Amino acid sequence: IVDVAMHSALAMTEADGVRFTILQDSLVVRSVELSAGKKTGEPIPLPDEKVLKALRHDRDILCTGSESHESMLHSPLWQAGELIGVMSLGAFEGNAFSGDKVDEIALLSAQIAINMENAALYADMEEMAIVDPLTKLYNRRGFINLGTAEIRRMCRLKHDISLLFIDIDHFKRFNDDYDYETGDLVLRQTANQLQQSLRDSIDLCGRYGGEEFVVLLPEQDMERATHIAERIRRQTQNSCIDSTHGPLSVTISIGVTSLKARFGQDDLSSRDDEDMLLDLVHRGGELL
Repeated sequence: IVDVAMHSALAMTEADGVRFTILQDSLVVRSVELSAGKKTGEPIPLPDEKVLKALRHDRDILCTGSESHESMLHSPLWQAGELIGVMSLGAFEGNAFSGDKVDEIALLSAQIAINMENAALYADMEEMAIVDPLTKLYNRRGFINLGTAEIRRMCRLKHDISLLFIDIDHFKRFNDDYDYETGDLVLRQTANQLQQSLRDSIDLCGRYGGEEFVVLLPEQDMERATHIAERIRRQTQNSCIDSTHGPLSVTISIGVTSLKARFGQDDLSSRDDEDMLLDLVHRGGELL
């Protein structure tokens, strides 16, 4: 979206360059620049606090200048009344932006803001499709999709990968003895403890269904995975969950398996990656 926007802005004006700045909570989170290639010179400056303040106040395009560019045009991008970005065009010559061009840039900026909002909504929908809303872990679909890719990568590298199948012991009693809100609390807290016990951006954790969780441990063989499983089991057993009914004790059972332990040292390239993952999940559940 940003790349198309900058090329479009240069095509419809006499600007020598354009800078696209994205804001979040009034802070710059991303800024990229594109030159028209007509001249060489100073880069398009970032919109400073004075420019941002004027844009928020007037809610309209601001035409000004800078030390490096005689003509500057700052076009705001709005979403739900919030300034989320600025498209800044610069020209070395003065009075480079006429009234018609200003109107065209204003329309372009409005369309960009709509496209960015739609892209964000689509990304949110995509995330919702693979994330469990209660625990914020991957759901079964998300785990299988991402896990299959990780299995494929480990097979290509000829490295081992292990799987933990985790079940909360006697989970039904939390719903029956207390209420479903307590059961949800146990699921959320157990998921949090799992995430804290794993390697960020390496291990893959998901809620497979009900009170069952699955964890993929890349680069970990059966022996190492067993140690990790025992550490997680002890941490869960030794901690309590605070609830409106008082502290709750939770224990879990864990089945451990690994790619090489399950399939041996055979060439795995001919096997279907998703089938191997599902086989590991099934075997892990059998070992509880």
